[in-house]
Amino acid sequence: MKDSWEIRTFKDWNVKEEQLEDFVAKHIGLIVGDDETMMIVGRQVRDKQKKTNDLLAIDDTGNLVLIEIKRDLEDVKKRSEPLEFQAIRYCASLATIETPEDLVEKVFAAYIDKYREPQGNLTASEQAQRNLDDFLRRNNITPTAFNKKQRIILVGADYDETTKSACCWLNENGVDIKLIKLEPWENDGERILNIETVLPLLSPQDHYVDLLEKGRKSTHPVKHTDRDPKLYPRMDKLFEWGAIQKGDEIYISGSPSSAAKIIDDKHVDYQGRKMTYNEWGCEITGWQTIAIYRHAVLKRTNELLNEIRAKEMDKRGIKAPWMKKYGF
Repeated sequence: MKDSWEIRTFKDWNVKEEQLEDFVAKHIGLIVGDDETMMIVGRQVRDKQKKTNDLLAIDDTGNLVLIEIKRDLEDVKKRSEPLEFQAIRYCASLATIETPEDLVEKVFAAYIDKYREPQGNLTASEQAQRNLDDFLRRNNITPTAFNKKQRIILVGADYDETTKSACCWLNENGVDIKLIKLEPWENDGERILNIETVLPLLSPQDHYVDLLEKGRKSTHPVKHTDRDPKLYPRMDKLFEWGAIQKGDEIYISGSPSSAAKIIDDKHVDYQGRKMTYNEWGCEITGWQTIAIYRHAVLKRTNELLNEIRAKEMDKRGIKAPWMKKYGF
């Protein structure tokens, strides 16, 4: 038996770029982590030059997020146009979407029509507008805050030094661009994906997921920086501190009927089904990923989990310079 994981390529696994796009669209929460809220609003969106980008999302600040996926480093090197420049060109087109109605008309309705069934007797446009209005309302996004700045997330198995250098420079000069490594690992025929953030300069998120959707954790040590979201008190700490307990009920803010019963630091019971916190939150909202601490309310105290963990940190004198950024 092999005693360690070996890095492969998606070409080795005969995984096509379209399959990766399917994976990212379905598991965007694994890509960005559980401290972000996003809803996918477009896929294979054509710009004015009739070029297509892979995925488009909206985040909980009201900004559009371009998500571009490239399979292997070999594919990136073969491109006639640098990946980061292509993404910037797409973002320039996204900046012309000035209102929620623009987004529905130009992108979201077509996505609903092709990839998600409209509900009831609603048209694709009506369903898209309803979903978007709900997302904006739940995240307190005003019309004046809509799409004021665009973001870029690049997802690939690896990046050459030129791409990393260019993206680092863009970050330092105010362009919100993130590089995510989605790396195939194999050990005695078992396959997993190592998902980590390359840029901005944060520690790896240490998520390991195989293509059969079985979550795994690495046994490798991970070094953290003081900006790493993994240093926030998570559910396990809230349990340890007694801030939340088995049997407590939580619900999604704005949806009191969504109450679920806490089982442990990873799962809730919702209508007789055992689910992760994020699976439950996404089912209630219809989003692809949810910053659960910003949206889940503990019923017995009527406080958001964000408020609870901020209070618990204050009790223990734990200070975090990034707290304001993440909505504390």
